[in-house]
Amino acid sequence: MEAKRQEMIRNAEWRDSVRTKNVTRAKHLDEIERKEEHTKAADFIRPMLNSAASSMTVEQQLSSHRQGLQRSYGYMEEKFAIRR
Repeated sequence: MEAKRQEMIRNAEWRDSVRTKNVTRAKHLDEIERKEEHTKAADFIRPMLNSAASSMTVEQQLSSHRQGLQRSYGYMEEKFAIRR
């Protein structure tokens, strides 16, 4: 009976060490993926924004910004609350 209990304890310790290794590996992979996604987004969108800004006049940029605000979620509710 004691031998079986010792075997179970060793198995539990082994499983804990394997679980710890898996968790640390998963955290490391998640961190790498998060860093790659963060740099990709900036590298992808920045040239597009620069080209749009260089080709648009200030009036066009303001108009685009206003239209973007009007498309946002809370714009209509905010303007409705002001009118009342």
